[in-house]
Amino acid sequence: MVFHDKESLVLLRPFEGGLLLHFLYFQNEIRDFSQIGKGEGEKVSSDEIDLAKSLIAQMTSAQFKPERYEDEYGKPAHAMIADKVNGYEIKAAPKAQERGATVSTLWLR
Repeated sequence: MVFHDKESLVLLRPFEGGLLLHFLYFQNEIRDFSQIGKGEGEKVSSDEIDLAKSLIAQMTSAQFKPERYEDEYGKPAHAMIADKVNGYEIKAAPKAQERGATVSTLWLR
């Protein structure tokens, strides 16, 4: 499948009376875990550890609630589509005026 101008490897499978699409990795995108740096030799203070634990505790939830998240990229596109469906004429944004050349002057003494 092509997604965002890039070929993607996908798996389609039946799920609850419909189809479910999974994005997969190509062989060259898969790395052995031993190839991934794990921060050996990095110095981390106890304050940084405490802060990390605090942030994780604050952001941890017993249950994922997808309704708390919105597609900020898709909302304007969906709004435009709804406007078009409802008969609103969509107009292209005016073309930006071309700017003249920028001239910089350097004075040397």
